[in-house]
Amino acid sequence: MRILYLEDDPKDAELVQASLEAEGMVCELTRADTQSGFLAFLQQGGFDLILADYTLPLFDGISALRIAQENCPEVPFIFVSGTMGEELAIEALKQGATDYVFKTRLSRIAPSVRRALREAEERSERRQAEEALQRSEVYLSEAQRLSHTGSFGWRVASGEIYWSEETYRIFGLELTIRPTLDLALERIHPEDRQLVQEVIQSASQSENDFDFEHRLLMPDGSVKYVRAVGHRSPNTGSDDVEFVGAITDITDRKKAEQKFRGLLESAPDAMVVVDRQGQIVLVNALVEKLFGYQREQLYGQKIEILVPERFRARHPEHRGGFFAQPRVRPMGEDLELYGLRRDGTEFPVEVSLSPLETEDGLVVSAAVRDITTRKRAEEELRELVDFMNQIVVVLSPEGKVIHANRVARDYTGLTLDEYRSVDVVGRVIHPDDVERMRVTRKLGLSGNDPFEIEARTLRRDGVYRWFLYRYNPLLEQGRVRRWYATGTEIESRKQEEERVRKENVRLEERTRIAQELHDTLLQSFMGASMRLGAAMKSLPSDSPVKPRLDPILQLMEQGIDEGRSAIQGLRSSDLRTLDLVLALSGVQQELSVEPDVDFRISVAGRQQPLRPPIKDEVYRIGREALVNAFRHSGAKRVDFELEYADSDLRMRVRDNGCGIDPELLEAGREGHWGLAGMRERATRIGGLLKISSGANAGTEVQLSIPSALAFQPSPADL
Repeated sequence: MRILYLEDDPKDAELVQASLEAEGMVCELTRADTQSGFLAFLQQGGFDLILADYTLPLFDGISALRIAQENCPEVPFIFVSGTMGEELAIEALKQGATDYVFKTRLSRIAPSVRRALREAEERSERRQAEEALQRSEVYLSEAQRLSHTGSFGWRVASGEIYWSEETYRIFGLELTIRPTLDLALERIHPEDRQLVQEVIQSASQSENDFDFEHRLLMPDGSVKYVRAVGHRSPNTGSDDVEFVGAITDITDRKKAEQKFRGLLESAPDAMVVVDRQGQIVLVNALVEKLFGYQREQLYGQKIEILVPERFRARHPEHRGGFFAQPRVRPMGEDLELYGLRRDGTEFPVEVSLSPLETEDGLVVSAAVRDITTRKRAEEELRELVDFMNQIVVVLSPEGKVIHANRVARDYTGLTLDEYRSVDVVGRVIHPDDVERMRVTRKLGLSGNDPFEIEARTLRRDGVYRWFLYRYNPLLEQGRVRRWYATGTEIESRKQEEERVRKENVRLEERTRIAQELHDTLLQSFMGASMRLGAAMKSLPSDSPVKPRLDPILQLMEQGIDEGRSAIQGLRSSDLRTLDLVLALSGVQQELSVEPDVDFRISVAGRQQPLRPPIKDEVYRIGREALVNAFRHSGAKRVDFELEYADSDLRMRVRDNGCGIDPELLEAGREGHWGLAGMRERATRIGGLLKISSGANAGTEVQLSIPSALAFQPSPADL
């Protein structure tokens, strides 16, 4: 214990300390003997008790008391004096001293100090309690203001009413007005006044708690919604019943509820709001229409009243699972859901769940939609797709199989249950196409646009064939409801694409060969021919060597011409752009034939696209026949005819020239491969070639190719 002692005699101070310690009170005593010193110690603080002599040479105890009260009023102040009389002591007590002890009676110092310290502690505790109470009252008042909740007390026998500040604010009354039941009833909305009077009467007679809502009609005509809750105080007897409670302004909540109810009523679906216990707390008009109940018959009922009997046992478990992890989601994803009407009939439904946080806790809003029409349409569509002559698979928005038609089941050998339970992609798609199929499906199913993919599909006999799968979404309000996947076999198209690819490779190789021939063999022949021609010109005209070299030079020139023709044939086979008639009609100009030759071209029948290899070989054969007619027959007229018949493709080249020697027609000319080449080409493409010639009748070349081999199939035939 720390003591500040105002005393000019050190011995007296020591004597007081000794007296206290003799009583078991250990203390640290600080002595001051001047006003300035006393004030300085007080300002330092930390003392538990102040002792003071009444009279000092330069300072007096009463002045010290005043200084102590100004600086530390909570510290006990005891006079210890030898000159102080009873009257002065009493006056000192009146001015605020805690006690006084005469120096001649120091035996009383210890009891006096103990009492002073105890009273100081009690004052401190009381002050702290009062401050805490004041803080609590401030906090309570602020909390009531923020929550719009006021408190009240009501003594039944006397009719006395006590209101908090917030209660006054709720009723719109001044704090100076004394509240009464009649005054409160004046604020009650006329339509609710009877209800409130009945509650008050019932509470006063039965002494039961009450909790109800009603309206207040304010002087400006506005309406407030309030909730009144009263509880009988346990501290009153039967003759002095008192209710304490709270009244809360719930106007904002009521407006929000009315707005929510309005939204609920305008919703396109039947809406049911259920609390955590599964009780129905709110429904809209469509629920009444859909299920056949009046809404009053549903309020407070378990939601299972709308669920068929066979599903009720597990429904509380599913409901609890939703409240454990509340989120917006469809109810019973991939499950068939049914509702139960009041008359006992069932109907298929689709339910969307949404959690709502309210003042009364978490509730769930369920949007219920009757999908009987959709189910019927899906069933009809399912029956229709079973008659379609192609693979059709119906999928959920996530890609799970709902239905596979008869063609799909027959082709793959999978049952409908297997389609729904096994990894169909991994089961029937070629291993080399599986990953690509899965990636494309995952990306496509994540959106809502049609997409397609080609993949080899395993037939039930173990053979893989190419299919084109097209995925088309069924959209409902912008959301995918179903995916319809159709599979069309494209094996023939794929084979044709592969054949074209190989043909393109072959044509590229032919172009390369033509380039090589032109840059090597043909250039060498031309160089040798030029040198030989120059050498012959330098020889005398009567040189015996010249007649022998002249046939060689002619043979070389003929070889060059034939080489050019061969290269031209190799390089002119761009199958994508070649117009057969146009290309062959240019042979006359290409060979620089005299314009007096009558060249006629005719095309009969409906022109059809030819298969690329057929077109190429027909061009080769036709060109060879025209070159022979223009260059070697000496004809004055050449006819080219092309006929697109139903049974075959026919080509004729006729001239009125000198004809071909029968032996040459049969065996060909040594070193020349034109006739033999035409026959080989015709055989290679499955065609029939006929060459006839006479000395005076000219030559006729006829080629016919069956239409199945010649004409390119249309997409509808693939």
